[in-house]
Amino acid sequence: MNQRSTKIVQLLSKEKDEITVSGFAEYFQVSQKTIRNDLKEINEILDKNKKEKIDIKPGGGIVSIPKDFKESLSLLLEGNFYNYKLSKEERKKVASAIIVNSADYITLADIADRLMVSRATVINDLKEIKKFIRQGNLEVISHANKGLRIDGLESDKRKFLFELLRPTLRTYDNHKNIISEHVHVQSGDINIIQKIIAEQERCYKKFLPDNSFREILLYLRILINRNKLGEFLEPQPEINSDNYMFSMDILKYVSQYCDVVISDDDIKNFSTFLDEVRFKNNGTFNKNTMIIQMITRQYISTVSTELGINLNVD
Repeated sequence: MNQRSTKIVQLLSKEKDEITVSGFAEYFQVSQKTIRNDLKEINEILDKNKKEKIDIKPGGGIVSIPKDFKESLSLLLEGNFYNYKLSKEERKKVASAIIVNSADYITLADIADRLMVSRATVINDLKEIKKFIRQGNLEVISHANKGLRIDGLESDKRKFLFELLRPTLRTYDNHKNIISEHVHVQSGDINIIQKIIAEQERCYKKFLPDNSFREILLYLRILINRNKLGEFLEPQPEINSDNYMFSMDILKYVSQYCDVVISDDDIKNFSTFLDEVRFKNNGTFNKNTMIIQMITRQYISTVSTELGINLNVD
């Protein structure tokens, strides 16, 4: 099995809420067809070893696991996930993302479980993890009976997560990003959000080079995830930004199509973010270039769906 399949097995063994094929597809940033193929591969292993198979309900794609599924974990995981060990540097970054993205206290045991390492390993890494998080103007607070939590502004938490994922924006295989494999820091349908941004580019004639487009996409998907967790921005200062209306209209449609609550503070913070994003020179921008860019993005999205490989950030 590939690393994504073994991660699916791990999530299935722990998740208590309703699990769907579409939910997995969003989590890993791949098509539903790809997830169904992964589940088929897992079922083939279970069937070969005379174990009850995973059931996928028609319609909503709800995934139902057999009662004895946990007894099959060693069979499914042996020789797959355990072959790959995170380096200390990778553990530090992944653990930091887990702690910062958590909406509540998180225990060392929970972190160790997510990283597939011992609790002692996390304890040994903790000093470096705290130091790394402190660089983002955030502080790790320990509670004897509850675990760890982050003390700091929500805007700094989002910025920390953004900067942590930002180096991966140029990669062509985003689902292999080591942080994304362990921490769900982004939400929202990537294709819908891309279309919203592109439509507002046309409307406002504010045209974005590809890298700026990707940065905005990442920002918005972190925003959606944090707001859905109930972690809203602190009051933002009044601003005078040329991008305020651009920001407001993008977030209006994000709220509508991604089913997320958006506040005035989100609009202000996003406006400030857009002020720092590089736009193309509108005066010299050729209309045909914009059309070609739109067609190209749609083409890549369609090919991604057909192949079951996410090429949207290529």
